[in-house]
Amino acid sequence: SAPVIDYLVNHARPFIFATALPPPLCAAALEAIKRLREGPERRRRLWENARTVHAGLLAAGFPMPELSSPILPVGVGSEKAALALSEALLQEGFLVPAVRYPAVARGKARLRLTVSALHTPEDLRALLGVLGREARNFL
Repeated sequence: SAPVIDYLVNHARPFIFATALPPPLCAAALEAIKRLREGPERRRRLWENARTVHAGLLAAGFPMPELSSPILPVGVGSEKAALALSEALLQEGFLVPAVRYPAVARGKARLRLTVSALHTPEDLRALLGVLGREARNFL
């Protein structure tokens, strides 16, 4: 009927024109623009969080390279220790995967700790608390 055709022409453009963007894609693009506007503040928080965790790991006795990324390689040594520490962290609610042979040399296993701008100070304190407590068992 004419009213249905008129409605579809005016409200269902993705079904009429192949070049029209579907609503979910438009929503995603708007969200991306919003995130880009937050860029400077997000980067500041990201590096602040990375510095906090890096300093906390050094204080706990973990051998750490110079901070150059928010992905922190936490040296543990043996594959068994890396897996055990990764599991201990998981039991506390932290997903920190173990990286071991063949990805790294034997005896050079580590944790791959990824810090984000969305981690809160409470998150970081809790993580460093678990790592500090567990360091005695693995270092």
